[in-house]
Amino acid sequence: MAYLKNHHDIEDVFHNTIIKVYEKIDQLREERYFESWVTSIFLNECKAVCRKNKPRRVEDVSTQKGDLNMKQS
Repeated sequence: MAYLKNHHDIEDVFHNTIIKVYEKIDQLREERYFESWVTSIFLNECKAVCRKNKPRRVEDVSTQKGDLNMKQS
């Protein structure tokens, strides 16, 4: 898997893909597009896991409060 390196994340993606396909099968308009439709769901699930695992920038809240107090004075 090029998108995911973690074995547990890969399992989650497969699991979520199967559930979404089952829940939304009625939205598939033409049977001939089944494979590409499932692939799209799978790739979207991969991207969601990547976004979830992406490191986020954390700011120091105490510094921000101090800056606000100084501006209000």
